[in-house]
Amino acid sequence: MNSILKKSLSCIMVFCLMFLCLGLSVKVNATPSTVTYTISSKTEVTVSGTAPINSSAIYSTTYTKVNQLTKDNSMTLTLTGFEGYMVTGITLSMKSNTSSGKGTFSATAGSNVISEISESTFKAGWYGSYSTEYVNVSPAVNQPYYGIQNGESIVIKIAATANSLYCQSFTLQYEEAPKTIKLDAPDATFEGNTIKWKDVDNASSYSIGIFNDENSVTPYESIISVEDSNEYILNYTPQGTYYVKVQANSNDSSYTSSNWSLAKIIENNVYDTKTIAELKNDIELDSTKGKTYYEVSGRVYSIEDEVKGQMHITDGENELNIYGLTNSTEEKIYIDDIITVRGYVIDYYGEKQLSGSYFISKEYNPCIEFSNLYTKASLNVNYNKNTIYRDELEIESIEHIFANDGLTNEQSVTSLSDECIIFEFDPGTNIQNPSKYYDENNVVRFYKNNILTIKSDEFIKTISFEFVGNSYSLISPIVVGGSYNNALIEVADNT
Repeated sequence: MNSILKKSLSCIMVFCLMFLCLGLSVKVNATPSTVTYTISSKTEVTVSGTAPINSSAIYSTTYTKVNQLTKDNSMTLTLTGFEGYMVTGITLSMKSNTSSGKGTFSATAGSNVISEISESTFKAGWYGSYSTEYVNVSPAVNQPYYGIQNGESIVIKIAATANSLYCQSFTLQYEEAPKTIKLDAPDATFEGNTIKWKDVDNASSYSIGIFNDENSVTPYESIISVEDSNEYILNYTPQGTYYVKVQANSNDSSYTSSNWSLAKIIENNVYDTKTIAELKNDIELDSTKGKTYYEVSGRVYSIEDEVKGQMHITDGENELNIYGLTNSTEEKIYIDDIITVRGYVIDYYGEKQLSGSYFISKEYNPCIEFSNLYTKASLNVNYNKNTIYRDELEIESIEHIFANDGLTNEQSVTSLSDECIIFEFDPGTNIQNPSKYYDENNVVRFYKNNILTIKSDEFIKTISFEFVGNSYSLISPIVVGGSYNNALIEVADNT
C-alpha cells in the first residue's frame, strides 16, 4: 500500500510540476483597443470607442471650415494620457476634390515618428485615387511599435499643400506596450574636432548625427554608430550652421534609444561664390550631400514647381536647374528677378542641379516695378507676369511718351526703347514714307504699310494706343500675335 501511495504521490507531483511548468509559459495577449475622435467644430472633437482612462484630446484647425483644408492650412489633434501604450493602427476618414488635393501627414510622440505621409497628392500617397466621398485612409505605422513614454503626447497633423483635403475623424488602434525604459541622453562635449561623452547605463552603442535645426528630431545626415568607445573624431565640416548630436542605443529590447543630446553648434558661413558657367562646367559633383555649398546669382528664367522650389536661372548664355529651394523670407520670387541662392551641386539625369538650396536675396528687376515718370500716355503696354508665384490679377504697366525721346521735328524713327520695351519702326513697302516724329501734338506718324514691332522679355498682355485725330478709326491695322479693337491690342497668351 505504501508503494501504491508513493506511486500515486509521484504521479500527483509530476502532474503538478507539469502544470506549474505549463503555467509559467502562458502569455496573456493584450487585446487592441479602438478610439475615434470625430471633428465637431473648429476647436472640438467628440470621442467614441475606448479611450485610455484620464486621456484627453485638444483639436485645432487653421482654416475657416470645420473639415476642409485648403492650401497652406492644417489641422492638429494632440492626445495626452497614452503613456504606456503603443499605437498599432491609424485610420483617417478623408476625401479630396474631384482631381486635386495634396499634403502631408504625421503622427509623433515626443521625438519619435509613429506614422507619416510625405507630401503627395491624395491619389498618389493617401488613398490611390481622388475621392469626393469620405473613405478610410490608413497610413502605415512604423514598426517596431513605439511605446509612449511619460510626459509624451501624441501629435497628429494633416497639412494641405494644394486644394483641398477634408478630414472628419481620426481612429487609433492601440494596446499596452511592453515595459521599456528610455536610456538617459549622453552628456556630450566637443574638444577640438573630437566629440566625447560619458557612459550611459545599459547603452551598447552611440549614434552621431548632423542636424539642420536645433529642435529637429530627425538627423539631416547620420554620421556613424560607435561601439566600445566614448569619443569620435568628426572630419565632417559642411558649410553653414549645423548641430552635432549624440544618442545612446541599446541592443536590449527592455530599453529604448535616448533623446538626442546636443554636443556642439558649428558655424561655417563662408561660401564660395561661383557663376552659373563655373557651376555647370568646372565644379566637381558632390559625392556626399551637404559637403560644399556655393552661392550663385542669375535671372529667373522659368518656375516649374512652386511647392518643390524648382526653377531655372540664367546668365543669358547658361541655365542652371534649381531644386528644393527653401525661402524663409517674405520675398516672393518672380520670373525675371535676379536672385542669389546657395546650394550644392548634384547630377540629375545628366544635368547639373543646385540642390538643397536656400534663397538669399534678390534684386528687383526694373521690368517688374515700372517707372511712373510720365503723366500722359502715347503708348501703354501692360504685362501679365506668367508665373505661379504672382497672382493672376497682379498686372504691371509702363507708359511711353514719344515726346520724351529727344526726337526732332520730322525725324524718321527706326528704334526706341524703354526700361523693358523695344520699339522697332519699319517703313515696310512704303520706303519713301517711313514713320516720323512731329512736334505738333508730339506724335509719331505711321504711313500706309509702315510696321511697328514691340518686343520685350516679358509676357505682354495688352497694348493700348492714344491717337491724335480720328482717321485711325477708319483703318484697322493688321496685328500679328494678337487682335485689334478700337485702339487696343489684346496680345495672344505668352507672346
